[in-house]
Amino acid sequence: MPALRPVYFQRLVRVFEQDGFRYDRQEGDHLIYVKAGVRRPLVIPMYHAVPPIYHQEPPPHVRHEPGAVF
Repeated sequence: MPALRPVYFQRLVRVFEQDGFRYDRQEGDHLIYVKAGVRRPLVIPMYHAVPPIYHQEPPPHVRHEPGAVF
């Protein structure tokens, strides 16, 4: 598997807007996006390089229920 590299926050914004998320508000240096059918807001930090920890799959010890919306 190739190494995960930091991503510029504007690239994440474009990806999630194309997926149907819409800008809701800004709190400090974090952009808050929402989408119908998604319970929790999406928070994107406005960093020049968003560390991979923010945009990778959750660790294996985090259990997800099938069909659950996060």
